[in-house]
Amino acid sequence: MTLPPDPVQVDAALVEVGRLAVLGRLTRGVAHEINNPLFVVLALAELMARTAEPGSQTADRLAQVHESGLEIRGLLSAVQEVARAEVSPEPVTVTVAPVLLEAVDLVRRISLRKDLDVVERYEDDGAAVLASRGQLRLALLLILVDAQEATVEGGRIEVSSARRGDRVSVVTRWSGGVLPPVPLAQLDSLAGAIVASWGGTLRRSARAGRVGEAVISLPLLESA
Repeated sequence: MTLPPDPVQVDAALVEVGRLAVLGRLTRGVAHEINNPLFVVLALAELMARTAEPGSQTADRLAQVHESGLEIRGLLSAVQEVARAEVSPEPVTVTVAPVLLEAVDLVRRISLRKDLDVVERYEDDGAAVLASRGQLRLALLLILVDAQEATVEGGRIEVSSARRGDRVSVVTRWSGGVLPPVPLAQLDSLAGAIVASWGGTLRRSARAGRVGEAVISLPLLESA
C-alpha cells in the first residue's frame, strides 16, 4: 500500500495575500453592479420627492432613502478608490501629508469603527519625498488597518507627520485597550519593503495592553 505524500503547508499569510488580491479584483465588479441599481433608486426617490407634500411622512421617508443611497454611493466610491489605485513603482515627488490624509480618510470611510477616536496632526510643513504615491498610500493603509485591528473598544489612534532633520516621520500610534499585535508577516514585510525601496525605514514597537506604534521615516528631497 502506497501512502500519500505529506501535505505541504502553505504559509497562512501568503494565503491571505492571495485572498485579498482576488477580493480586490472582485470588488471592482461588485461595486459597478451595485452602482447601477443604486442610480435607479436615487433617481426614483428624487422623482417621487417632487410630488410628495413637503413635511409629510412620505417626504421624510423619501429623504431618508435618498440620504442612505448617497452614503452607500460614497462607500462604494471609497472602495473603488482602493481597488483601482495605481501602485506603479515609478518614483515621483510626493508631498507626504496629503497622501497620509487620503489614507486616513479612506480607512475612516470604509472600515473605521465608530468606537475609535482618531486624532490627526500634520506638522511637516509640506515635506516632500521621492517615492511612488500609490505605493506610499498602500504602505500607510496597511499600517492603519493593522492599528485598527489591534485596538479594542474605546481605543485611540493618533496619526502625525513631522520633519526630523533631513527626514520626514509618519507616526501611527494606537493606545487604550490595545491587543497584542499579530501582523500578517507578508503584509508587514510588504509595507517595510515599500518604504525601504526609497531609502526609508519602518520601525514597530508595542506594549501589550498599552500602546502600539509604527514609525515610517523617509529621506526628504534636497529642495523640500
